[in-house]
Amino acid sequence: MNPTAQEACTSVVAPRFGTLTLDDLGLDVTAHAPGGGLGEARYWVLRSSTGESRIISVRVSALHDNQGRMDGYVIIGDDVSARRRSEAATRDALEKRAEAVRRLEALEAQRQDFIATASHELRTPVTSIVGYAELLLDHEGDNLDRVQTDLVRKVDRNGRRLLNLVEDLLTLTRIESREVTLVRRPTDLTELAQRAFYDLIILTAGRDLDLLLDLPPDPCVVPADPTQLDRALQNVLMNAAKFTPDGGTVALALAPGEGSALLQVTDTGPGIAESELEAVLQPFYRTQEAQMNAVPGSGIGLTVADRVLRAHGGDVRITSTPGSGTTVSLAVPREH
Repeated sequence: MNPTAQEACTSVVAPRFGTLTLDDLGLDVTAHAPGGGLGEARYWVLRSSTGESRIISVRVSALHDNQGRMDGYVIIGDDVSARRRSEAATRDALEKRAEAVRRLEALEAQRQDFIATASHELRTPVTSIVGYAELLLDHEGDNLDRVQTDLVRKVDRNGRRLLNLVEDLLTLTRIESREVTLVRRPTDLTELAQRAFYDLIILTAGRDLDLLLDLPPDPCVVPADPTQLDRALQNVLMNAAKFTPDGGTVALALAPGEGSALLQVTDTGPGIAESELEAVLQPFYRTQEAQMNAVPGSGIGLTVADRVLRAHGGDVRITSTPGSGTTVSLAVPREH
């Protein structure tokens, strides 16, 4: 057998099977056969005086004379060095991949635990700040001068932004860990859109934005979790307002359809580059426009909306023209 990197096969006849020297391999090799019955495949590791090695798959069969008496053996060796090394390399790669997956899963679990813990710890004090700001505006409004009222309103507005961020983080963590069970019930999207639009008016008070609302005259009822759906719509509306400069327009429209109803939010902001349309739905992604202009935000508003709609069996659709604005549509299935 010519010792090459390719697998080869040879046959050797020997009077006994124990220690065997194979001079025809061109190697000074001593091979020790492991135990086992005749005909079974076993492996020899053959090493030369120079340290070169071969892995040989060996089968030993008995030779019999004309009277049926065993008088020797046939040893068939198959050089499987390349195959065994390839198998070993594959096993090693699979083990490393499995270990990497385990580490990533552990890191993801730690990330979710941290977000959940931090969000819970932030929720209580932020809720208190917002509550006290409301009390000052409701009960002490007449005793505050214009400057003081403006400051309290800023505290209230920013406190609500922080509270919304906390709730978004909790919602995202729960959805991704499958801890959220949607509480579906008949939900009128017309009424839900009216409430969300009213909140948008309050939260954008003091800004020069043209806010437009276009709703059908009749109710549009869908099986949905109104709390989660409201959060998704609020996030899209606030995102549109945040990126639309003063003097621009943010519009909310409801388009009932047979399969799905569309809640459409359109703005006249800077738009989103086509290369970033899919990325904006990923957690914590911020567009180049947002980074360049230092637009505040966490990058999870659209992510939460996307996950909520997916949980409902719907989706988020984005169309945009850079420099001309963006339309984000929430497609809500009409049937569960």
